[in-house]
Amino acid sequence: MNLKKQTVQELFAKRKTQEKKKEETVASLSPEVLELFEKRFSKETIDEAQKMANGRKLIYIKVEESLAILRPPTAEDLGDYMMAIAENGMAKAGVMIVEKLWIDGDHELLNDEDKWCAVFLKMNALLEGKKGEFFRG
Repeated sequence: MNLKKQTVQELFAKRKTQEKKKEETVASLSPEVLELFEKRFSKETIDEAQKMANGRKLIYIKVEESLAILRPPTAEDLGDYMMAIAENGMAKAGVMIVEKLWIDGDHELLNDEDKWCAVFLKMNALLEGKKGEFFRG
């Protein structure tokens, strides 16, 4: 029994490490991926958005060939998102928060159901991570 518990704990520790790496990957783009965004939206657009974000990292979303740039959420955005989940459910809260944070992007991400689901899941994972940081901190 002790061996099984230790093994399960090791598996969860490994899973947590993998999830942390995923978060870091979303936050820091490889030069090749950043170049894709700069070609699509222009370096000037990205630089201007970065200035408006007050030095906080922008959110870059890539689903297949479709791209979007979103501003980082504020504490108020996170509160609105949590309230929207409670009042309207996850799907409507997802639409609300993506709309609030959207800077620029391919409309396919909003129109294509499969691509929208990918955007929704990425944003939800990011926001759940932020919520976890808030409650831990």
